[in-house]
Amino acid sequence: MSWNQSAYTVVGAEMLTETLSGRKLTITQAFGGTEAADEGSLGNATDVQGEKITLGLMGIEDAEAEDSEGNLVPAKKVGIMITNEGRSETCYLHQVAVFGRLDGESEDRMIYILQDERGIEVPPEADNPDFEVDLYAVIFISNKAQITVNVTAGTRVTPGQVKQMIEAHNDSPTAHSGIIQQAMSQAVQQAVAQVSGMVGSAIVKEITIPAEGWALDETGSDEPHMGMDEYRYYVDVTDEEVTDDQVPIVALHKDALETAKQAGLCPTAQTVTGAVRFWARYEPMQDMAATLALLSASGSGQTGGGGTYVLPVATATTLGGVKLGEGFSTTPDGTLSYTGTGLPEDAFAQPDETQEMLDEVLPLA
Repeated sequence: MSWNQSAYTVVGAEMLTETLSGRKLTITQAFGGTEAADEGSLGNATDVQGEKITLGLMGIEDAEAEDSEGNLVPAKKVGIMITNEGRSETCYLHQVAVFGRLDGESEDRMIYILQDERGIEVPPEADNPDFEVDLYAVIFISNKAQITVNVTAGTRVTPGQVKQMIEAHNDSPTAHSGIIQQAMSQAVQQAVAQVSGMVGSAIVKEITIPAEGWALDETGSDEPHMGMDEYRYYVDVTDEEVTDDQVPIVALHKDALETAKQAGLCPTAQTVTGAVRFWARYEPMQDMAATLALLSASGSGQTGGGGTYVLPVATATTLGGVKLGEGFSTTPDGTLSYTGTGLPEDAFAQPDETQEMLDEVLPLA
């Protein structure tokens, strides 16, 4: 499998030239062909030979390649995926071609073709469901050209692509904010329930701890939490939903960790009416993004004195509380006793009532 024959089509070369004058070229499709053609005719080809097989497009990236004189020149590397999805019979693939269109055009045209006279065997999907071959068509063109690729929907992703996407995701400053907020929301609700013994509430939101506005505390230890040890700088992040009886939990985003480390950010924060107060050893050099959870003990968003609990009334099927009636008493340990003289008289059937019931059951003949 060498794919040692390749060519720009006449139309493809014209399209690439147009990109250098500012037009945008979108690579839309890739196809394979089961027959080979004469190498000298590849430049005039408009379609692949033999059975036309749809291939997947994986993406495009800037690259460098050697020209015929051995010089490195700017290039575009287009990823093409060959699979046997849906194939019931073996075939041999000899050609791979990429198609595209310029902005303003409605018809796809062949840009570039690769050919391997020996070809590669594509087995039936039932024989090898994991079959996959990745090719890269390297197109020599200025990196300033506007070329994009429409990635095929549903195309399988290779392990290398997964690694690349994870690295790109982790490099994004806001990559994890949604995950952090979701985890914070779940965690704080569980924490309130465990600490307060009841279902509490939490307000979860994204905040920015600013680099500007920090003040140096010069009051010593007169203010609670202020001037403690080396944390001499403080800043208030204002928010009208904050009250001084809430408990703040702060999770810094990944891109803020280094800034926090250099500033010596205090691991604790304090709520005051209308703001959350932070301390640090030094003024931070950059803003720090974070997720803030404000915990309250009651469902209203305020602590309200620690919340309330209503004991349900006991029924035949529900465990709950009862009041002591006449003749009942309890000891200090909760033992229930009855000290009356017996059941009230009206709790027993009278003789005439007994006779009436017997007459209903055993009527006289």
